[in-house]
Amino acid sequence: EMSRATLLEAFADPFFFESIERYQVEESDFLAEVKGLLRGEWIWNRRAVWFGCTPPEGRAHPTPLQGWKIHVSCTLENALQILKTVVPILDARDVSFKFALDRRVLAMMNSKNWARQGAGKFITIYPADEDEFRSLLEKLHEATRHFEGLYILSDRRYKDSKVLYYRYGGIHLFAVPNERGEDVAMLVAPNGERVPDERKP
Repeated sequence: EMSRATLLEAFADPFFFESIERYQVEESDFLAEVKGLLRGEWIWNRRAVWFGCTPPEGRAHPTPLQGWKIHVSCTLENALQILKTVVPILDARDVSFKFALDRRVLAMMNSKNWARQGAGKFITIYPADEDEFRSLLEKLHEATRHFEGLYILSDRRYKDSKVLYYRYGGIHLFAVPNERGEDVAMLVAPNGERVPDERKP
């Protein structure tokens, strides 16, 4: 079975194993559209299969170490329309988010070859606190009622939505080594105990 890392290395180049960072993004698929929807100079960060977006200085809200995250799923057919619907809402509220690099990457992430706990996640949204999480979910629900997408197995579906899902988890990576020396993402419980941030289906 091909691991996620090997899948990405094979994906980036048709002949050689290359880092996904070498993959040439088709910016006209999603990136150009998103940039046109945002007000001001948002901060961009490309990492693995994602473009991350943070509001401009003075508008950005600090995101917590861990908290509620919103995931938006889609199909290849409605991905661009979902971006056009969701991004203006995030821009108006100055909420950080990330989205899949382009249509080819999205097709891989929506395929049976992608890990079940990550499949279907087209957009990830990072509310600053629980109040914003609740109000933003409802606003997004009203705006995306007519869309359908993949079911995200690691999350809970919001009401009767076919594209909105949420989970509590790490937002900024906090990891500790296990007995094999591998970094394991962790959450901090209310009593201060560290518990694994499991993202199983």
